[in-house]
Amino acid sequence: MRILALLALIGVCAVTGCGMTTTATYQVDAPANVKTVAVLVLDDSKLSDAGSDYFAFGYTPESNSGLVVAKFLGQSLESQGLYDVIRGTELSRRCMEKNLKYRKLHRMPPTEAARLLGVDGVVTGEMLKYRQSWFLFISRAKVAFNAQCHEATSGKPVWTATAEGSRVLGIESDLALELCQEISRKIARQAPPKP
Repeated sequence: MRILALLALIGVCAVTGCGMTTTATYQVDAPANVKTVAVLVLDDSKLSDAGSDYFAFGYTPESNSGLVVAKFLGQSLESQGLYDVIRGTELSRRCMEKNLKYRKLHRMPPTEAARLLGVDGVVTGEMLKYRQSWFLFISRAKVAFNAQCHEATSGKPVWTATAEGSRVLGIESDLALELCQEISRKIARQAPPKP
């Protein structure tokens, strides 16, 4: 009897607890001169580990979620061929040359960050959710964020995007990667052709 109840619980969670929604809007009057971008750490300062799910017995901390999603978003944008994304060693080198702290760049105005990094645009954003919770042996991942790409000289948005998803028996980093890939595909479909 207990096994049947547990299987029913898993079935209900699997049916009602999974889903992903993403929106990406390329601005009609967007500047077309953005070729290189830097994806800055998404602001995760408003996330709190205190608000865990009511029935959850455990959860992962949400710190550094902005760094994780920024990495995935940079990889996804580059794999779609949208931009040359300055990341990893090159981004670290540019930050060291200017005596900048990468994790604090998102606090600067986008135009200033782009100028200091020597790129045509910067991607900024905010983490809304990044959580992994457990009840018995059932885990549930929740991820939500928004992002926007700003042109370096004017600060005008080139595109904006939002993503939200949850998955039972999922891992939050896998879900975040899928959301970033979906956003990149949507932006690539809307972007004007390269000259």
